[in-house]
Amino acid sequence: MTASQSGQRLESVVETILVEAGLTEIGEVARPAPWYRRNAPYTSIYGHDARIEFLLAIGARRYLVETKRMSVSGSVDEKLPFVWLNALENQPEYDFVLVLDGEGWKPEARRWVEAKARADERFTVLGVEGFKIWLSAQLRASAGD
Repeated sequence: MTASQSGQRLESVVETILVEAGLTEIGEVARPAPWYRRNAPYTSIYGHDARIEFLLAIGARRYLVETKRMSVSGSVDEKLPFVWLNALENQPEYDFVLVLDGEGWKPEARRWVEAKARADERFTVLGVEGFKIWLSAQLRASAGD
């Protein structure tokens, strides 16, 4: 399986979690939350239009969700600082969720990005199971708003 196929598989897993939680995919027309949009536009740190795997609307909050999978050791973890900077660039309009999967992450890289998340409540780093739990909590919290 290529790295691209592996990443697409993770995106499919995350999308299944979204659908099973009751989110509906939207196109260009907005609807009441909760919803998600695939391949959503956002502004990169370079100020240009970019795309991210998912945009979620839960209650009044909006979340950019990026997925990264690394099944074997490689260089994907070198992209983590870029992901973090993009998250900072898009606050306060969006909160940012990074879903990491696979066993190939360098421990130092994972510790680094998780430390960034602990220091910023609007930047969250989770595994797939953690994402399920986080999503359920966000939906419950928004129901109480």
